[in-house]
Amino acid sequence: MNQKRITNVVETMFGLYEKPVEVLCKETGTSRSTISKFFNNKKIKAFTKSFLYRSCIALITKKLDEEEKLNKEFDSLVKRYKSR
Repeated sequence: MNQKRITNVVETMFGLYEKPVEVLCKETGTSRSTISKFFNNKKIKAFTKSFLYRSCIALITKKLDEEEKLNKEFDSLVKRYKSR
């Protein structure tokens, strides 16, 4: 986990979630100030940084899986509609 990866994860979180700080807060129980420090590349404990990084990856995966499922369902509906 390097800083470039963390930056990409943070950008992705802000792209996928309307309120990524609140989502991560709720998911992890970590304080808003610590999450803000993580998102703004401020100094936090290495363990906490790793924990938040892994939590972001899990949230990104969950969100993208949900979107993929919805896209498949939509494609199926369009196919059913066109075959009428």
